[in-house]
This record gives sequence, structure tokens and C-alpha cells, in this order.
Amino acid sequence: MHQQQVDARYQLARQITKDTTGQYKGAYKRLARIIRMTGRVCHLCGKEFTPEDKIEADHLYPGTPVTSLDQLAPAHALCNQRRGNAHLQ
Repeated sequence: MHQQQVDARYQLARQITKDTTGQYKGAYKRLARIIRMTGRVCHLCGKEFTPEDKIEADHLYPGTPVTSLDQLAPAHALCNQRRGNAHLQ
């Protein structure tokens, strides 16, 4: 039960951040759709996408508002989750 409460608080805090920064609205949604439709290779692991893969638009600069395609890159959902909010090296 405790872990569920921690997870719920984390999700709430994350949603508040997204809402206040506008990080996942407007331009991001439009540009992310383009990235998911045109991406062929995960920029994190370098493997090609298969039809079964869940493709996400990864923020190259986490925490910044997305205004152009240069700020996103296609990634496997798992690769993107593993990276988290870390900056690219």
C-alpha cells in the first residue's frame, strides 16, 4: 500500500510539472506525432524499430518546452524510460 501512495504522489507531481510548463501540449503533441510516424531507428540504442515496438518522442533537452523537431528524437519506450531526465552525453 505504501508504494502505491508514493507512486500516486509522484504521478501527481509529474502531472503538475507538465501542466505548468506546457511541456506536453500544443507544439509538442504535433511534433511528437511526426517523430513517432517518421522514426526508423532508436537514437538511444541504435536499433531499428519493429512493428511491435512502442515508439516515443524523446526530449533531447529534458524540462524545456518543445518548439521544433530538433528538440525531439525517436526512441523505444523502454530506452526512453531508462534514460529518464538525464541529459545526453
